[in-house]
Amino acid sequence: MFASHLAPTQWMHCLPVEILTEIFLFCLVPKTGPLSTPPSVCSSQAPLLLCHVCSSWRQLALQTPALWTSLTIKVLPEDTLVVAERHSESASCWFSRSKSHLIELEIGQYAYLQLEEYEDIYSANFMIELVRPQAERIRSLCLSFQDFHDLCCVLQYQDREESLPHHAWSFPNLEYLTLNLHPYDTDNDGGSGNRVLTALESMPKLRTVVLNYVTMSNEPNINLPWAQLTCLVMENVTESLWRILLTQCPALETGCFAYAERDPEETLPTVDVILKRLNSLALDFHHPSDPSIFDGIHLPALRELSLYMTDPITSFAWTAPEHMFLQLAFVTKLTLGKEISARATINLFRAMTNVTTLSIEFSIVHIADVFAALTLGGRTDETLLPKLDAIWVQTSSICGHEVSNVVSIMAALVKMAASRSPSDAGPFGLAPLREVLLDTIDTTLRADFNAILEQWSHKTDMP
Repeated sequence: MFASHLAPTQWMHCLPVEILTEIFLFCLVPKTGPLSTPPSVCSSQAPLLLCHVCSSWRQLALQTPALWTSLTIKVLPEDTLVVAERHSESASCWFSRSKSHLIELEIGQYAYLQLEEYEDIYSANFMIELVRPQAERIRSLCLSFQDFHDLCCVLQYQDREESLPHHAWSFPNLEYLTLNLHPYDTDNDGGSGNRVLTALESMPKLRTVVLNYVTMSNEPNINLPWAQLTCLVMENVTESLWRILLTQCPALETGCFAYAERDPEETLPTVDVILKRLNSLALDFHHPSDPSIFDGIHLPALRELSLYMTDPITSFAWTAPEHMFLQLAFVTKLTLGKEISARATINLFRAMTNVTTLSIEFSIVHIADVFAALTLGGRTDETLLPKLDAIWVQTSSICGHEVSNVVSIMAALVKMAASRSPSDAGPFGLAPLREVLLDTIDTTLRADFNAILEQWSHKTDMP
């Protein structure tokens, strides 16, 4: 028995330094990925909170560089010039404690500083003072701005007409880059149309880029090492620009794109590209589209696909999608959500015969018809998704349905699961449905559904 006579508060002081250091690291705000938000300067959170416990903890925290490698700074509406200068001092002090470790920095300019004049000049200088001294150590960088003008001031740019001089920053260790702008009218972009960002051209380790409302025209207005990117996420990208960028990203492995509204008179550029490494693709349509966006694009390695339709008025029922379906033929993991119609969903099922895992949202229009189509011996003579062995029904949007509709939908799901049960002898070559997962739903429905599935020996997991 080790120090069993000690009070609980004394136990902490008996822990070896190595164990206490690991506990300190676990106290940091958990991150879901390399692009998630780093911790902010807050005395109620680690690592600052650890420094306020006692002198020994403070000394150990200050001597643990890994605690000081991530930082978020937010410029708020109530901030004054003095507060902003303190941000710069805090960042310098914070990262000095991280020693030689690579760092993660997020800066959010959520409002102009309260200055009567020279707001843009000071805002740019403030951002430069925060980023430039740390540029060679930054591993992950996230910058949020009010508009494209601020972004240009900080990172420098060339004017397409005047060829203004620029300074290329050195980011030798940058792997993850996120640039966020507030959405703005593409017809009134503050004069950004002639500006091309050039400060980020040389980043040898950059692999993941997230651009939110940054590239608004049909040609890139930010120069990045596109050819070396393996992950690209873009919000409000035009379909024309998307097709052009794919030709510049031959190493892309993961792509996530939300499309802007297309001009009805717009003609998509002709491309011919084979993305040999693209394994995962997520597409979010906010407007009517057609399968021509896939023309000339070949995806031989695509295995994971997510499709979303945001606008409930528009139709996702594409016509003549032969080339598109060829690119989706070998997908094994399919996610469908938002307002996609049952008709479009069933058409996708007919073309995607290799799907083994299906994730589908309750918001699918007439989702009961989708389950009926997947039911063996149901409304159709054809067998859809013959290799399907796992289905996850996301019920986060269940509140939008009346109780009677929910009951009929759940009944259709149960009937479909029963018809594809491992205990039933199905058609030759049909994979039995071995796993049915639902996220949080009404307790009574969950209990009833779980009881029925257990009768058929289905494996269920209902968190």
